[in-house]
Order: sequence, then structure tokens, then C-alpha cells
Amino acid sequence: MVRIKVQVLVCLISLCGSTIALAQAPPGASRGPGPLTELHSIEKAVWHVFGRVTGLNGKPVSEATVRVSIGTGRLGLRTLQTDLQGNFATDYELLVEQYKKLTVTVVASKSGYSDALETVDFGAADKTWGIELTLREKSQDPDQLSQADLIQYVAPRLRQAAAADWKSTSAAKDWERGVDELLEQHDSPRAVTALRRVVQREPSCVECSLMLGLAQMDSGAWNSATRQFSEAAKLASDRESPRKTEPLPILGVLESWQHQEGRRILHAGAGGRSQRPFAASGTGTSAGSATKLGGRQPVPGGGHQGRGAGGESLASRQSVAQLG
Repeated sequence: MVRIKVQVLVCLISLCGSTIALAQAPPGASRGPGPLTELHSIEKAVWHVFGRVTGLNGKPVSEATVRVSIGTGRLGLRTLQTDLQGNFATDYELLVEQYKKLTVTVVASKSGYSDALETVDFGAADKTWGIELTLREKSQDPDQLSQADLIQYVAPRLRQAAAADWKSTSAAKDWERGVDELLEQHDSPRAVTALRRVVQREPSCVECSLMLGLAQMDSGAWNSATRQFSEAAKLASDRESPRKTEPLPILGVLESWQHQEGRRILHAGAGGRSQRPFAASGTGTSAGSATKLGGRQPVPGGGHQGRGAGGESLASRQSVAQLG
């Protein structure tokens, strides 16, 4: 953020009114520096808002539409487009007196992808930082666990596990409100707002961090959700008596989604031949946090009943099954 000062001449009386006043002044009256004009010093700040849009595979997404908002209606809304490296940038020149801090909401969209959203509070810092957004392709392996299925499977268990642990009545109310917004009203942005307050009041609650991460993921804030799940993993590792609602299986599912996108690229690059690079490698959760619940078990000698030779589905199911 760059601060600049502008000297502005503020007219206190309109030009027409000033002319009339001067014409009506008696002869010999003083025409010195009265209340006609006044010199004001106005300080402005230049906020540099920038970032990058990528896919789940980490590769930049070019020609994505990026909408930047600072919460002031249409005047504060900017529409940009990412370059070949997925980058975007814009500057806001704002009055310091009115904008002592800045909160920016960025939405990235492109045909074939679900929208990505991130909200960043720059506070009153002297500088901004890059905003990372991740677009996820709408097309999905039919055998893979969907985002909706993950939320519907995990969220009720988190709701039940956290029910008896509230130290704050306000946190308990916000928790019920946030969970209801997520599961019943399907309004993830409102759920994020309520659940963020819960996490602030109950910073050691693993279930609260996980539920906030699910709401963020549902709203399109993939990066924020991943950070929240990672924070929950740290909290869980410090907890003396871990419960079943551990964050590591959820992180395993997210990792499998990233690998799925990588497999799709390899498949296209091989002229349509299936590559399945993780099927034979035995890479644990990353190889396979990817299928719908209730799938088939492996049969001795390799492969899966009713499935292809890939090992993605079983590991995904095992990861999520650990939650309940």
C-alpha cells in the first residue's frame, strides 16, 4: 500500500454565491482570506491487489475472469482477466480516512470450472500480498467421492462430536447457525461467517476448524479450506485423546482430487490411453481417496470387484471411513 498526499482546494461557497457576496460588500470592506476558500490536506492510499489462478494440479489458468470487490458496491468492483501465467492485478486509490483497513473478495470463473472465491482482510498493513485461487473442473470421475458427498458424510458427524464441548454460549449458537446454513439452507458464505466466529471463540476445537473448512470448500474457497484442514490436523495432533473426527482422512480426499486432475491430463496426453500412475505405485492415501462411499472391496490377487484395475477407489473409501 502506497500513501500519497494531495492538496485540494475546497470551495466553501459556490462560484455564483461568491460573486454575489463580493458585489454586495460595502466599499472599503476587507476582502482578505475569509471563509471563501480553505486548503485541505487529503491523504490517499494505493492498495495493490494481485494474485494468481491455478487448477487443482497447480498449473496456471489463463483467460479466467476475475471479479474483485472491496465491498463498496459497483464503484469498488473490478473485472479482470488472467494472463498466460494465471496472474491478475489492479490498484485501488482510496482515502485513508475512509479506508483505514481493506477487505477484498475475489471470485475467479471460467467455463468448465466451478467458481473459486477467496476473501482476504489486509487490515491496516502497509502492504498487500498475493491472493491464490484454485479452480476445480466440473467434470469428475463417476467413481470418485464428490464434494457434496464428502460434506454430507462428514458434517453430521462433526456436528454430533462437538455438541457437548462448548465453553461459550455464543459459540454454541453460532455453531448451530453455521451448520444449519451449510447443511439445511445451503448458504455456504453465511455458514463461513458464523463458523469463523466459532473458531475465534473456540480456537482449540478440532471439529469447529473442520466444519469451517467444509463451509469454505463449499463456497469455492479451496485454498482457505485446505489451510483450515491443515490447522485442524495440528490441533488434533496436540490433543491428548483424539476422536474419530480426524482431519487427515479429509486431507487425503482433497489430495486424491488433485491427483485425479493430474491423471486426466496424462490420459489426454497419451492419446486417450489410461495411465493410472498411482494404481501400481501403492502410494497410500494419495493414491486413492477418490470414490463414492459403499464401493466394493478388493479381491485377492489384485483388482477390485466390479471395477477396473485402478486402486483409487478403495483408499478414498478407507480414508473417509476413518471419520466415522
